[in-house]
Amino acid sequence: MSKVRAFVYRLLFPYSCSVCQEESLEAVCPDCWHELLNQSQCPRCERRRFGVSSCECSVELQADGFLAISSYEKSGKWIREAKDSLDPYIHPAIGEGLFTLFLEHFELERSSTDVVLVPSSGGENWIEKLLEDASDVRLLSPLKRNPGKLSQKHLKREERLKNAMKLFYAIDEYPLEFESVLLIDDVISTGGSSIACISLLRRLGYKRVFVAFLAAHGITRGKENE
Repeated sequence: MSKVRAFVYRLLFPYSCSVCQEESLEAVCPDCWHELLNQSQCPRCERRRFGVSSCECSVELQADGFLAISSYEKSGKWIREAKDSLDPYIHPAIGEGLFTLFLEHFELERSSTDVVLVPSSGGENWIEKLLEDASDVRLLSPLKRNPGKLSQKHLKREERLKNAMKLFYAIDEYPLEFESVLLIDDVISTGGSSIACISLLRRLGYKRVFVAFLAAHGITRGKENE
């Protein structure tokens, strides 16, 4: 479906905002986006966040900075819709907005930051499609998913953390240009996959590793989910 066709279709059959359920031509209405992007509390650990690494999640994941935009309770619906359909009208400008938000939060320069996506079980990470319209994204693929390893989906928390360390591998001698990398994924729960990927990125030579997510399951509420 072309963007023009999708636009006409959504005029006739408009979306409702996935957060507030009010009629909207976007998957998330401007008011809800503003609210989601300006939360002072981390949706995962529920601690107040003031800066790049102020909440406990940075320490837990051994990252230089952590950001989850919203709770999965609020954003799960539009994430599932975008992931399943990749309708071009669902995210005409969300990719650029998200990338800009991540860079500003971590005080990173667009021209000197590598971007890596957590490898997905299906091969292609749908966030790559989301970032297509964002300008000057240096998207690299130094991490791969080990074939034949157990999926995280139906594992318990402790099983996930153990399995995640074997789930990925890094390409040896992958050429790095910068010292900072931004690791992006859609949803975080136990953090096992993130910890594994952060460890591999540091082994590759990155001095600073920042992690960003579209949504997070609360640590106490969503230990069995991802």
